[in-house]
Amino acid sequence: MSQESNFPIQKLLRLIYVHNPFYLISACLFVYGLKAFFRPDNMDFLYAAGSVGYIDPWYLMGSLCGVTLLMATTAYLIVRFGKVWEDARSLVLVLLLMFLAISVSFDEIIALVSFKSGSSLQAMGLMTFGGAFSIAVAEMLLRGLKIKLPIAFRVPLHALLALFFAFPMWVCPEVTSASPEQARWRVAVFPTIAAMISLALLPAIRLGSKSVQDNGTPWSWPWFPWSVFAFLGGAVVFRSYSLAISFDRADARAHFWDSSFGLYFLIPVVLSTMILLLEVAIVEELHGLKERLVRFAPAVLLLSYPWLGPWTRHVTYTRFAYEFVAEVGSPVFLTLLAMLVFYAVAWWRQIKHADLGVFGCLMALVFIGRSSFGASTFTPTVEHLHAWPLIALGAIWLKIGIGKRQTLATFLGAIALSFSTGIMAIGTPLDSWKVSIAYHLIVLSTLVVGLCFKDSMARWLRRWASWLLTLSGSFCVAIVCARTMTAEIFAYSAVIAIAALIAWRLCAERRFLFAALLNLSSSVLFGGIRSIHWVEQLTIPAGVTPLLWAAACFVVAVGISSLKGGIAKRLVKQEET
Repeated sequence: MSQESNFPIQKLLRLIYVHNPFYLISACLFVYGLKAFFRPDNMDFLYAAGSVGYIDPWYLMGSLCGVTLLMATTAYLIVRFGKVWEDARSLVLVLLLMFLAISVSFDEIIALVSFKSGSSLQAMGLMTFGGAFSIAVAEMLLRGLKIKLPIAFRVPLHALLALFFAFPMWVCPEVTSASPEQARWRVAVFPTIAAMISLALLPAIRLGSKSVQDNGTPWSWPWFPWSVFAFLGGAVVFRSYSLAISFDRADARAHFWDSSFGLYFLIPVVLSTMILLLEVAIVEELHGLKERLVRFAPAVLLLSYPWLGPWTRHVTYTRFAYEFVAEVGSPVFLTLLAMLVFYAVAWWRQIKHADLGVFGCLMALVFIGRSSFGASTFTPTVEHLHAWPLIALGAIWLKIGIGKRQTLATFLGAIALSFSTGIMAIGTPLDSWKVSIAYHLIVLSTLVVGLCFKDSMARWLRRWASWLLTLSGSFCVAIVCARTMTAEIFAYSAVIAIAALIAWRLCAERRFLFAALLNLSSSVLFGGIRSIHWVEQLTIPAGVTPLLWAAACFVVAVGISSLKGGIAKRLVKQEET
């Protein structure tokens, strides 16, 4: 019983012994204690009443750098003399944390440089020194421990470290003379710049896992070197939020945490991570990872919706979100475009089900536009639909259908183009005809695709096309009976009849012949009614009217004789053959 109760304690102690979290705890306490220590009562430098106390910048910088050197030296010694690589890995991650802590610790100093003359130059010196120190320590530790990290990995690593220190100087209004609005927009750009730097890892990924096989450490791929970059990815997320808190000087804040930062800021970081993982899965042939990336990629849309979360009701956030949608575009719309590119690349790389992602993104873009989810209420009505995604869908499906002789893909492509034509008519002189245009293009698409293919679906499409042509003929007959038929309707019924006759001649199916006769009958009725009206308006000698009726009866008699002569049987026999 006592052994069972002691088992969790022993397991916990073993876990602490193996992973040794006390380096991380020590680093966090060092950072907190140093920032508290360098806030004495003297408030001559960089002090704004009611906001922040005195910080001795160079003393703080020296102390933080000293702790960082202590951690780096410890890592070097325990590896060179103790070969304790497990603790060294913890120390390497702690060093990355210290680099981040150094950059974040001086945000408030840079944000308050306007309270003392010459402080701008001093702030630039602090951040330049901090960046150079971090890169130098990282490089010396790699060389000192003889860790073989290819240059394709080192360049993005150092570039991200430099970004942490250089970016605040570009954001601070007092250093760059940027307005608060410009500073706010620059903070929003930070994750995008970090994502672009991370994409520089693509050449390293294409080198394959063999490039880091003999790396001088006991760690194998992917723990080396991807654990470092995974930690840096988390640091980018935290740095994005800390920049917004430090440099977003809103005029009206609901409380201290109110800022312009939104989760949609992080979309570029997430998408760049997905691209890197996709490339890793392709190069290393990790089929499970490829399928999971394609399957769960739409979850990114949850981050892109700008009004998801309790902080979205804050004044500063709301104001900037509306401005972002108006000036740049809806985060959901931009994310869909980026996901469309992601799925298109995955499809091009022949990843399973990536084509469904392309189709899904294009269908969503039909309803979601550049200004969706902004100041105006989102309403997916006909007037707010977009034609270009349907055109793209139609082109893709037609290419697939015609190239592979697939009836369904060809039909879907034709239908998508038909709907896009109706949407493009919105707001033009043809606006009142948009439904009619789309309908008749759908009928034409159904007929043409049904005639071009010979499989079971093609027969099903031909059947529907004949019914739609018959419906059009019935519409014309109804108009004739109502005596409201115009010359345009007469021409329309004639065109429908000709199309039905052509289809009948091509496939010899009686349904098309029936549709043609129905439309011809409406034309004949129209011609007869107009002729009667014309004759009634003329002054003609007696006897002409009986002659005209005689001619009409003669035509009917010839038709009946033709039917008796077996023309109907020959038509049916021709269809069966």
